[in-house]
Amino acid sequence: MDMNSILNVIHTKTLPNGTYYTFARSFTNGVAEAPDIVALLGNDYVEYNLLEALVEQHLEWVNKSPDTELIVVADKRLDAAITGLTAQTNAATRDLDPVRAESARLLLVMLKNYRDAVRKAYDDEIASANAILNHLNGDCSAYVTMLGFNNWTVEIQTSLEELVSLIAHRDAHNAQKPESNVRDIRKQMDIIYHRMVKKINSAAILGNMPSVFTLITKLNPEIDRLNAQYHHAKYDIAACEPAPIKQQVYTGQPVTPMPDVLYVTEKSGTVKLELGKDYNLSYKNNVNVGNAECTITGKAKYRGKKTVTFIIART
Repeated sequence: MDMNSILNVIHTKTLPNGTYYTFARSFTNGVAEAPDIVALLGNDYVEYNLLEALVEQHLEWVNKSPDTELIVVADKRLDAAITGLTAQTNAATRDLDPVRAESARLLLVMLKNYRDAVRKAYDDEIASANAILNHLNGDCSAYVTMLGFNNWTVEIQTSLEELVSLIAHRDAHNAQKPESNVRDIRKQMDIIYHRMVKKINSAAILGNMPSVFTLITKLNPEIDRLNAQYHHAKYDIAACEPAPIKQQVYTGQPVTPMPDVLYVTEKSGTVKLELGKDYNLSYKNNVNVGNAECTITGKAKYRGKKTVTFIIART
């Protein structure tokens, strides 16, 4: 028994639940490519395949509802409304009327702050669309009226309400399904999975199956990658939702608005981060009239940065 054999066993104990099923597919594919590993696992391998198939069916049953296709259509409609308004605003920045062109430029500053909205998950997209609406009906309302874009505000509002309603209906539908069945299947799957890993690790320590080393060489980097991806995403400040910064008044001095920064967690729901403890703020171009930036930089367990754009204008 050599040290490398001991160190190179499959270290699944560090694998978080958030990446378990992603790794499980790589695991079964890797095992299937090695006939001697299949023979080593015997009935455990057969049971695992059957159980994984059952879990896939069950997860599909839980996640889908009669509203699934309607939600996709509503999402596309909301995406089209946000994208369409952005395109129209961008075109209006070249208007011959300088007042209209300036209104479009200022409105575009706000819209660009949410340029990734249409590519986000539903919850994040809904939050972004609500923030856009708040701007359109609030500090940007004069620009919207000047440009005659009120119909775009109505379209975003209508498609957003439709999407939110459909998702709520789907969630209510899913809430009626027995979660205990899912938990029982996951428990059985975990028992069989770790029994398989124990056999493979034993074979690796004995060093009598070269294909085991091949499997471990492939899987351990995958575990490390998923772990890094999971932990990075878990505390990435880019995932936070800062409150939109309203238009600021020019004073000739640095303008330093402090937006509330919200972070969504699986356990605690929405958490308000603390300035100085969880993040710091820095500013750029925040003295003169025009576009300014506020950058949120994570600290302690939070990492990364997120920049929010705001407007400084004369009263």
